[in-house]
Amino acid sequence: MKGINFEEVNKSYYLWLDGTSLDLPCAQEQLKGLGRKTFDYKTLILYDKTNASLLPKVTTEEVSDVAALTANVAGNVTADGGHEVTQRGFCYALHQTPTMEDSVFACGAGTGRYTYTLSDLAPATTYFIRAFATNSIGAVYGAQKTFTTKDGKATITTTAATEVKHNSAIVGGNITDDGGDAITARGICWGTSENPTLENNHTTGGNGIGSFSHTLQNLQTSTTYYYRAYATNTCGTTYGTQKNFKTKSGLPELTTTSPTNITATSAKSGGNITDNGGFNVTARGVCWNTMGSPELGDQHTTNGSGNGSFTSNITGLTAGTTYYVRAYATNQHGTSYGSEHQFTASNGAITITLSTASNITATSATCSANITNDGGSAVTERGFCWSTSQYPTIAGSHTVVGSGTGSFSSAISSLSHSTTYYVRAYATNSVGTSYSNQISFSTNNGLPSVTTNTVSNITANSAVSGGNVTSDGGFPVTTKGICWSTSQYPTISNSHTSSGSGTGAFNASMSGLSANTTYYVRAYATNSIGTVYGTQRNFTTNSGLPTVSTVTATGSRDSVFSGGIVSDDGGYPITDRGICYSNYPNPNLTTAYAYTSDGSGTGYYTSLIDSIITGTVYVRAYATNVNGTSYGNQITVNMDYMRLPTFVHNGYLYRVAPEPIGTEVSWNSAISYCTSSTLYGYSDWRLPTLSELQTMCTNKLTIGGFSTGCDAVSPWGCTYWSSTTASNGHIYYVNFGVCAHGLVTSPTSSSCKMRPIRLEN
Repeated sequence: MKGINFEEVNKSYYLWLDGTSLDLPCAQEQLKGLGRKTFDYKTLILYDKTNASLLPKVTTEEVSDVAALTANVAGNVTADGGHEVTQRGFCYALHQTPTMEDSVFACGAGTGRYTYTLSDLAPATTYFIRAFATNSIGAVYGAQKTFTTKDGKATITTTAATEVKHNSAIVGGNITDDGGDAITARGICWGTSENPTLENNHTTGGNGIGSFSHTLQNLQTSTTYYYRAYATNTCGTTYGTQKNFKTKSGLPELTTTSPTNITATSAKSGGNITDNGGFNVTARGVCWNTMGSPELGDQHTTNGSGNGSFTSNITGLTAGTTYYVRAYATNQHGTSYGSEHQFTASNGAITITLSTASNITATSATCSANITNDGGSAVTERGFCWSTSQYPTIAGSHTVVGSGTGSFSSAISSLSHSTTYYVRAYATNSVGTSYSNQISFSTNNGLPSVTTNTVSNITANSAVSGGNVTSDGGFPVTTKGICWSTSQYPTISNSHTSSGSGTGAFNASMSGLSANTTYYVRAYATNSIGTVYGTQRNFTTNSGLPTVSTVTATGSRDSVFSGGIVSDDGGYPITDRGICYSNYPNPNLTTAYAYTSDGSGTGYYTSLIDSIITGTVYVRAYATNVNGTSYGNQITVNMDYMRLPTFVHNGYLYRVAPEPIGTEVSWNSAISYCTSSTLYGYSDWRLPTLSELQTMCTNKLTIGGFSTGCDAVSPWGCTYWSSTTASNGHIYYVNFGVCAHGLVTSPTSSSCKMRPIRLEN
């Protein structure tokens, strides 16, 4: 093979590798990185730089509609390089970077998009493809694309069998993907052995993807069959997952109805024939015995023929005896039976149940019962009987609540409080009196029920609580209130209130309390039975000290203010208030710290910080009452910063830093100084805008520190930079001698003074 050595290539040429232009000064190092010094002439093309731009431009588009044997490709000649494109097309191969010496498909000439359908591809194979274009200057390739053909295998599932009968069933499948090759045959293969194939019994019919179903016929009864769906294309046959079903026996299928209307001598049952097994039902009914698994040789009924539901009357039963019953159905294959049910003939006793007692008070309760079976004889009387001894009867205390079956209830009264009672419902028919299950309950103790409210409105010497009397216990509440003490579980022998009588919610106040003391409180209620107490709650009275917060410092020059807000006097008048301040943290009213005295009472107040103090100052507000002094949160104040002059512009307050020494600098230097400097603890300083600078000039005497001894003719020495630029890049300044502005055309070589500002609010 012919090779090209890089050292021999003239720098006036382009080097092309696989359709990519390389810059010759860098190409040698780039390609040496690939481990090669020379390249085969088929992939390495040398073009004169004056001709390279005359080559066509071509792109390879994404491959689409990839199947097992075919794929669609597209290319686009976007420029002919000034010379007619004489040939365009695709080259592809199983190796990377295919060229026109590999498989080639020509797609005409000229520029524009073109397409081609590749055919006779191999399934499950990876191909590499490039578009190409040729003009009189040479040939170029588009970027390489890669695609892999499908394996050609269909994707198929086997669906569950339906309508399984003694000699037939419906089965099917679903082809969701043809594998990239058209389905030419599909169906079901089946047999009595597992994994049936096309060599076994199979159906045919239809082609293509989608769902399909076939009916298998002439099957054997009570036999398990295995089946699979299949799909065939030119790439072969694919099978779905194996499933199976078992044909029916040919006997009827039926269920037995649960016995109902059970008496001492009769009951009702029946059945439902859901499938005749493929043959007409000639006889049906129920059979029963006392041993289990009844058959037609036992007692039975005959209830016609055919499918569907039927009802049978079971008669001649013996009271209190347990029976077993099954429905049956007969066709030409034989007799089959439904599920077995068990029941016991009534013994004549009434079935009665008693619920839990409700509405229990100190002297009464309500009971409810339900008679679900009269034992075969009408109920002539019913009610409740009760006693303090177990298993009460109608020989003792009882009520009469009508007759008949069903639910009934009654109140029992004249009971004693705090007493346990036993209750049974009863019902009488011609056989005798039957009793229900026994329940017991205890009457209430007769005491009220009361809850204690949460304690609120707590001060140094008072608080509010209360309670809610939710029940009087059956006896009128004569007194209610709260009681409290510094010991747990206070009673009415301790401090207490009287808040009226009766049930319901109430509030009560506690007074005369000691500051910073824990108290316990309970609501109480009293009736003729006694006094009860609610849940105990506890609380601690306030310290009695004021609540005060420190106000943020404001001001400028020699008038720096802080102050405080007394939001709570602690229950006692504020006799003094002010601020403590120092260069040391946590200042207080001792002689080691400075402080102010700013009146008395609650609310907002201001305090002047002494003008002689400098540096960082720690400030705390304070407030004093008879219980002592409270301090607010500590704030820090940079006094040097606070004494800087201020001005207001458009409703905003700004601080003005002093003019740095030697600040006649370029505009860029002024911007850099303001934005990168940390002054007085803040790093958000900036040059003022033109309008802000004009406001500063208007207030130059108040602000102070400006150079003003210039006129309009000779402004330099009194000019100050603004941050505002004109549309042509010139910078605005203000002459503080006459408060007039102008433009600097060369901000990098011109110099002005500067005063940094900072937004205060």
